[in-house]
Amino acid sequence: DIIATDNQAIGYEATRHLIDLGHKHIVYIGLMGYSTGDERVAGYRQAMNDAELPPHIYQLKEEAEFLSEAVAGAPREHLAEPARIAVHQIWSAPENTRNLPLPTAVFCFNDIVAMGVYKALRELRRVIPDDVSLISVDNLITVRHFEVPLSTFALPGEAIGARSADILLRRLQGDSSPIETTLLPATFVPRASTASP
Repeated sequence: DIIATDNQAIGYEATRHLIDLGHKHIVYIGLMGYSTGDERVAGYRQAMNDAELPPHIYQLKEEAEFLSEAVAGAPREHLAEPARIAVHQIWSAPENTRNLPLPTAVFCFNDIVAMGVYKALRELRRVIPDDVSLISVDNLITVRHFEVPLSTFALPGEAIGARSADILLRRLQGDSSPIETTLLPATFVPRASTASP
């Protein structure tokens, strides 16, 4: 049985939110190569395709040098620095080598990635959201305390736990009904980091 978050819907809704604000140049920065990242990217691609906009995907790699510095138990804290570097690379690429204009919005794989993006944008003297809008996933407690609080998606952890426990108890009591796959929606938490370009 699988009880999980609908990550493709998150990717679609996050991107659609930015498109509805008027953004046309939206970059996804994050992980790929496993289900959560791939599903969020699929949602991002779908929203961009539906709006007839070109996707711009920057895949982070979980480099050993950052993994070794990760704090035990932290939620992929090592992703913040690669995300910061990614933003510097995207924004510093010469105009004649870029396939697309500079992004006016960034959809981040999660709030840790967003922290790195946020830091880099400040280093580049870009104002959030006036110059660049920023949206993410996780709703970590820290992101509401940013100087510009982060728009993000809250994952349905409690609902996943309750639904999983219910299924487990039924299975332990002999329930042999077909395997269930349930994808639960995340909740969009709009804050000040997204605005019209």
